[in-house]
Amino acid sequence: MKTLSLKTMCLSGLQKKTVQNIPASVVMFIDSSTMGYQICNHINSKDTHVVSNNPTLLTRLEGIPNLSFYCTGGHFDREALVYVGQDAAKAAGSLSIDMVVLTPDCYSPKHGAGYKNMLQSEFIKSVIPADAKVIIAMPSTSVANNPAFYTVAPSQVSMLITDEALSPEMADQIEKSGVKVELA
Repeated sequence: MKTLSLKTMCLSGLQKKTVQNIPASVVMFIDSSTMGYQICNHINSKDTHVVSNNPTLLTRLEGIPNLSFYCTGGHFDREALVYVGQDAAKAAGSLSIDMVVLTPDCYSPKHGAGYKNMLQSEFIKSVIPADAKVIIAMPSTSVANNPAFYTVAPSQVSMLITDEALSPEMADQIEKSGVKVELA
């Protein structure tokens, strides 16, 4: 019998909870991460369109028949292994993105979401439409970590989805900043 580690079970719950908050018909930007790929694995609507700046994520999605996906292209950052820059932002902006799902390196109730890579951080800032719904999906161990570059202010985030290990005090701080907290 195969057993899952606690971390794997929490991530599975995070992914499923995130998918539950994605409408059946949406154009969605998702950043580069293993969790982003797993979230896409759970999407089963033919009317969901995924946009990403991560070529690896998009090639891994080839096997999901109901999913249509688009890669931004642009300047390839070898450190982050993603496309960044103005060309990538223009490509993403031309697709009328309704929703953004981010899996950042950290989240702070005061500063919002952050990434360790400056080019990825700047790209994410430029690609989020003002009227898009932004969901942050991340394990509680990444909440309050300190990245080099804060990217998305709490005022832009509608929901943070994390695991049940998030302390009630931290959940309260995040909700006081106007962000709904969903525990998976």
